Amino acid sequence: MPNLASFEELCKSISYLGPVIEFVGSVRDKCVLDLACGDGWLSWSLAKSGAVVNGCDISPRSIEVATQIARANGLESRVRFDTMICEKLAYEDGQFDLVVMHAALHHCDINKTRNEIYRVLKKGGKAVLIEDYAYNPLMNLYRRLTPHRHTETEEALTDHDLRLIVTGFAEHSFEHFGIVDLIETRQERWLQIMKPVVRLVDSCLYRMFPRIRKYSKLVEIFLVK
Repeated sequence: MPNLASFEELCKSISYLGPVIEFVGSVRDKCVLDLACGDGWLSWSLAKSGAVVNGCDISPRSIEVATQIARANGLESRVRFDTMICEKLAYEDGQFDLVVMHAALHHCDINKTRNEIYRVLKKGGKAVLIEDYAYNPLMNLYRRLTPHRHTETEEALTDHDLRLIVTGFAEHSFEHFGIVDLIETRQERWLQIMKPVVRLVDSCLYRMFPRIRKYSKLVEIFLVK
């Protein structure tokens, strides 16, 4: 059984999630949608921090696992999981204070999913989308060398996609992560040793060459309706 971290703990432990907690603030008693939630790892952390969470995913098996783990950890009163596609959500208009989506939008119809995110957010509600960015040369090489690890339709987000996503929102901003740091979420022990080094290299590169952000592995999209 996983050792479930709170949302604050999770954001402190994964470097690229730091700006997320700064943008979102406290999630206690907020109504949150974890869109394309997978096995529910973000949903559990949000619920543990006091949010009321709906998680949805296209995979019934993922929803089953997420529900079992939530129940085993006493979180069933604060989190509910549903099998659902991102392009056609069953939730009500203006239902959520916050929508989060981690590394899944590039598998979806971007325009339809963006419209659904906008629809289900309350006025003044926030959305955080964390996605693969299209221009990192190392990641592009990896994608070409490992086609079996990717679906035929998935594509990392381009600047054109970003312009489409932010259209109509009252506010938006971006953060970028990963020039040489491509191992942030890997758990192998020998890679753990390297993480401080690659984080430092990235920090120096971003500070010395601001335009290099274009070639980041990840782009974080912060939206306010």
